[in-house]
Amino acid sequence: MAGKQVLVTGGGPIGQLACRLVAHFGAAQTVLIEPAPERRAFADASHVDLALTPEDAKAQLSSSADRAALDVDVVLECSGNAAATALALQALRPAVNSSS
Repeated sequence: MAGKQVLVTGGGPIGQLACRLVAHFGAAQTVLIEPAPERRAFADASHVDLALTPEDAKAQLSSSADRAALDVDVVLECSGNAAATALALQALRPAVNSSS
């Protein structure tokens, strides 16, 4: 995770733990997408660089000027929500084949 941009969907106990772990292992940026304001606030105050609602994340992904914050290398889906999974996949950077 060192140096990677990481997106975590779902700010329940598993998502909060995932955020803490990726921060501990040196992620360049950790972003949490979570609808509950108290879970976003907890994460924002302690262990993420950016905590967004799903609506804010969708708006950033559709805006070329704001998209950079959600252009991620790694996604950890911790919500169990199909819409969150679809949103997370939109945020992934295209893979680059470095074996050629």
